[in-house]
Amino acid sequence: MLEINVYTKEGCELCGHTKRKLDVLLKRWGRDGDVKLTYWDLETADGLAEAAFNEVYLTPTTVVSRDGETLARWEAEVPDSRLLKECIEDNHEAAAD
Repeated sequence: MLEINVYTKEGCELCGHTKRKLDVLLKRWGRDGDVKLTYWDLETADGLAEAAFNEVYLTPTTVVSRDGETLARWEAEVPDSRLLKECIEDNHEAAAD
């Protein structure tokens, strides 16, 4: 399964924009059921541990992966819609093969 992990902090304007964008786009593209989307709050122990494990130092950081392999990563920016869709579509087709 394709996974998207988003590392955020409360009060981060780009983090809020990233969350809203991902929620809307995955629903619009019909991928909200076959993409595992997880938000990690860097103000919690679990969020900090996960961020440290994945070498996340900036917010927001969005990581798209499959089977532990990073396919795309955006740091301190909102993911580009076109590139995100290409990544999701390409990997959805690859999983179906």
